[in-house]
Amino acid sequence: MIPDAEGWPSSAEIERIEATFGDQSRPGAARSPRVVAREVRRPLVAASFAAMSVDAVLDLIETVELAWPVVYGEEMPDRIERDLLAASGGSLIDYVHMARLALTDWRDVAAIAERSRSGWRE
Repeated sequence: MIPDAEGWPSSAEIERIEATFGDQSRPGAARSPRVVAREVRRPLVAASFAAMSVDAVLDLIETVELAWPVVYGEEMPDRIERDLLAASGGSLIDYVHMARLALTDWRDVAAIAERSRSGWRE
């Protein structure tokens, strides 16, 4: 399964979830937005990758998200997360390459993702 706009939570939705639920294990304590984002992303990543790769992919998503503002001067668009998953085709090795490519020129990853979603093959 390749995540699409309907299946992937936006940054605003992750913030809303965090504000609504917080950390239920400690009354009055809020969980980090990164922890919430990881929990929300986990089932979507698990649908595309082998179980042993899920944590590595989640780490890479966060790494790209942290590096994005340094490279592009703005927050990473939500679409990039979906494009990275689609372009990698469920391969951890390809995900690593796509993550690097996204930080070099995100448009290449967007084009590869669109090709993947359309089912186009060489």
